[in-house]
Amino acid sequence: MNEEFLNKVNIIDSSKVSCSGVGSDSHPIVYLDLSTGKVISCPYCGTKFKKK
Repeated sequence: MNEEFLNKVNIIDSSKVSCSGVGSDSHPIVYLDLSTGKVISCPYCGTKFKKK
């Protein structure tokens, strides 16, 4: 993985988000709770999300 991917945080408007990976890195869909206001990482692919 490259450093840019590891540092990127996706800013989301809602309190919940789903993640299923991207392209060949797909995985089972998971729903993540962003209501804490902290950065949350997908347990499968490590994509980072934070509520706006």
